[in-house]
Amino acid sequence: MEGSNGQLPLQRYELFHTSNLDHAREVVGRSFVAHRLDLVGRAERVEARMHMARMSNLAASYVAYGGDFEIEPQELGPIIAVQMPLRGYSTIRSGGREIQSDANCAAVVSLSDPLRLYWSRDCESLVLRFERPAVEAHLRDLLGVPLGDPLRFELDMDIAKGYGRSWAHRFRMLVDELDRPDSIIHHPRAAVEFEDWLTTGLLLSQRHNYSAMLDDAGQWSVSNRTVAVVRDLIESHPEWPHTVASLAREAHVAIRTLQKAFMEHLGVPPKEYLTRVRMQRAHDELVAADRSVTTVTSVAAKWGMPHMGRFAREYRKRYGELPSETLAR
Repeated sequence: MEGSNGQLPLQRYELFHTSNLDHAREVVGRSFVAHRLDLVGRAERVEARMHMARMSNLAASYVAYGGDFEIEPQELGPIIAVQMPLRGYSTIRSGGREIQSDANCAAVVSLSDPLRLYWSRDCESLVLRFERPAVEAHLRDLLGVPLGDPLRFELDMDIAKGYGRSWAHRFRMLVDELDRPDSIIHHPRAAVEFEDWLTTGLLLSQRHNYSAMLDDAGQWSVSNRTVAVVRDLIESHPEWPHTVASLAREAHVAIRTLQKAFMEHLGVPPKEYLTRVRMQRAHDELVAADRSVTTVTSVAAKWGMPHMGRFAREYRKRYGELPSETLAR
């Protein structure tokens, strides 16, 4: 299948174009993974080809065999591979499952279980190979905890809709950019950003044995960020006329979200946290104040608590004495 430039994908990175199957086996084994490659039925002529562009922690490939083939790779080792057919289909058996991979369904191979594939004669695929240690390190960074078990993806990936479609679009974009000699993808910094996006995208788009933890970590991260923003605002300016609604607006979240985040992280609602900070500031000032020039009323008003009766009751509950008694000492 020709790309937008009228050439096959990754044409600039041709590894082989041959009718010699032994040569194809040898080059694929050296560049990707050793495998058994058996022609199914008879074919007048087989045209196998592979193009591969290497980056830091991944490699993008275009593969076509030009015949009906059964393929049995040896153990994958430290790699994770995503196969995305452009034409035709392939059948993949691994880990007790069998799927058909086509233009709407990619295959994500990450297991050490035996793997067998059947490729249709017209199958042309893009394959993205990740280095497993790099993906697992990326996942550890996202989770913030060590991994207890190897990362294992589900085999079939829906690329017709949702996150999977977005990820597949980005992969095709990578291939298009690699085909352009003047693309920014050839700048090391841009390449790293692209790799990070594809790695994060795969971890979010395709289910795996850490997906539940990753979903929770994402929610925790948003919640933690919300609390951090509001705490900083309260502690920097407790005297401002804050309300729960105004604090939620500052954090760009709903009031309910803010309330829930504070309860999860601090065990108190935001209004109670604001009162605590204000009371502590008032207490500290009363302890250090000169009673000849300072009044309880002025201190309470300064820290956003103009209702003297309420202020005195809350103060006594927290510090065991009236604010006037603190000032008199």
